[in-house]
Amino acid sequence: MRATFVLATSLLISALGALPACKHPEICCGPAIQPGLIGNWSLVYVDNGLAGGYNVPADSTVILTLTRDSTYHLQDNMVVAESGTFHLADTPIATLANIPQPVIVFSAGLTPFGNGPTVYALSHDSLTLGTSVYDGPSTIYVKID
Repeated sequence: MRATFVLATSLLISALGALPACKHPEICCGPAIQPGLIGNWSLVYVDNGLAGGYNVPADSTVILTLTRDSTYHLQDNMVVAESGTFHLADTPIATLANIPQPVIVFSAGLTPFGNGPTVYALSHDSLTLGTSVYDGPSTIYVKID
């Protein structure tokens, strides 16, 4: 009986050790706030999913600010429209086969995503925010400082 338990435990540990470690591509983030995420972001593109998307005019006044102390605010035409705190997580999302995805959670929500987890990707000077649904809404911001 003890030999069977030891053998089963050894096999389980060996099998778990053979699984690849969770690795994110360089454009992906994770639970730690990366320095590149902090700053001011100007909205440049809105995709409404099946309804289509559009480029935001170059003189867009929609600015998302993310700070080191995990606060954020979204301003439109220099007026704060939304604000609160945010945190990052790797969350398994059912619509993406339960594969952990980097998400950002805005405490008071962020239009058009609400206050649930928002999938994000950070690549160079671009920040893409979207839903977990492939044809769902998404937005693209570019860093302005």
